[in-house]
Amino acid sequence: MLLLRMLRAPGMSLALSFGLVYLAGALFFHVYRREWVGDAISRTANAMYVVFSRDPHLGAIGFVWLPGPTVIQLPLVLLMDLFHIPLFAGNLMSVLCSVATLLVLYGFLRDMGVSRGWRIALLVPYALHPMTLYYAVSGMSEAPFVLLVLIVVWQFTAYIHDRTVRPLFFGGMALAGAMWTRYEAIPLLLAVAIAITLYEVEGRDEGDPVPRTEAVLLTALSPAVLSFFMWLFFNAIITGDPLYFLNSSFGPTAQLKAFLGSQGPEVQQASKSLAAAVVFGVKRMLLASPLFLPLTAVVTGLAVYRRDWRLIGVLGIGGSQVVFAVYQLGTGGSFGWYRFFITAVPLTIVFAVVAVEPYRRTVRQRVYATVVAGMVIACGTAAYGFTLPTVALEEQPVVRHLFDPSYPDMESGRRRISEEMAAYIDRLPPGKFVYVETFQSWGVAATLRTRDRVVITNDRDSGVLLDDPVNQLDYILVPMSGGLAELGEIAQRFPGLYEFGAPWVELEREFKFDRGAWRLYRVLKGPEGTGEVPPPPAAPGGGT
Repeated sequence: MLLLRMLRAPGMSLALSFGLVYLAGALFFHVYRREWVGDAISRTANAMYVVFSRDPHLGAIGFVWLPGPTVIQLPLVLLMDLFHIPLFAGNLMSVLCSVATLLVLYGFLRDMGVSRGWRIALLVPYALHPMTLYYAVSGMSEAPFVLLVLIVVWQFTAYIHDRTVRPLFFGGMALAGAMWTRYEAIPLLLAVAIAITLYEVEGRDEGDPVPRTEAVLLTALSPAVLSFFMWLFFNAIITGDPLYFLNSSFGPTAQLKAFLGSQGPEVQQASKSLAAAVVFGVKRMLLASPLFLPLTAVVTGLAVYRRDWRLIGVLGIGGSQVVFAVYQLGTGGSFGWYRFFITAVPLTIVFAVVAVEPYRRTVRQRVYATVVAGMVIACGTAAYGFTLPTVALEEQPVVRHLFDPSYPDMESGRRRISEEMAAYIDRLPPGKFVYVETFQSWGVAATLRTRDRVVITNDRDSGVLLDDPVNQLDYILVPMSGGLAELGEIAQRFPGLYEFGAPWVELEREFKFDRGAWRLYRVLKGPEGTGEVPPPPAAPGGGT
């Protein structure tokens, strides 16, 4: 009965129809064409470390990137492993979240008084938008984050309409979920706090606003604030540093320092100037949704003129993401990926619908028609953006290789070399322990069959084993030095091991592709080994 009721829910037939499209696309993308997206696969690999490694434990999920998308994948990894495609869990996660996003948008439009025909007309071009499609099938964290942002916006408008606790509860839980998904949830939380405060103080004239505002803020923000401090707490008790996710040798800050200089001139220029970052962001928003910026300007003027605190709040909550993306880039804190502006696509619909809700039917319908036309145009401009290497730096090589297998993109090369290394390690004699560093070799760790004899960085005893590799390990897989590899555990403990080896190891095999290389060293035992292993650094090694 519950399943039947769910299937009869408003918008379910539309969402399920596109869900089948997304699922078919994900199967084509991952299973048939065997495409990888590094960020997506590495997070699915984290889920695999939790359940399939030689030391399965929840802490193996890692403490650099927020664990929300990986936690969602834990049951999906177990399910997909039954079909021998555990890495498809990430793609399945993004499919499910994208279907849920369509249901959320449908419910939001219904609450805004949009007729069923216009709901479908607005949602179809959104569902078929290239950014929606790509992030629905690729397994990235964009899908769950967009879902949670839209729930927050929806529940904020529902609270102002109903003035009941229920929307505050659901909005607060969505905000907490966002806090576990992406660090961009921090400006989202601040925007929600400001929007609620402005509405309660300026938009209502019922009694003393101070206690009422305090109560509303506590209800809406407590789950997210608690989530943030829980993240600090888990970092502290497991790694010894509450800010490990920022301070670790391979955290976001360290990766930015190592990698930002290798980006194109447009990114480097934008990272040094807020003005240049604004131009950078405007270009990408115009490609993602040409109507978004002019619409936002008009709607902002309307909101100020009408003193419409609900509309001002929606603008602030939704717009916080693109504003933060531009700010981060302009202050050198971001790579300025195309996907950081994905919220501009659904917010084009949201801003327009909220802005025209008070107007008569003919005005609303003209605006809806304009938005539908704008979304159709956006499908073309966003697709064009995917063909530009300077704009879609991450996506363009993958998309091109998807339709032209002869194109040598980095992700397909990484997949091939990772599978080759994993197959070689699987064929090693039984009882041999191999150390695989998951920071740069996650593709190998995720595709291995003999998981019980592979020591990974996420194992709780990995640091202890690396302290005494001659007696504890049989092989070490070493990534090529330079770039991000310098931040990894092996480079930190054994500088120069890739290039020069050491008296206690012997080269077993070298693996290369055009964007990187690895060397598998055999650890020499007994009289074979000469020299001493250098002492470990002061910082603890494993368990992260």
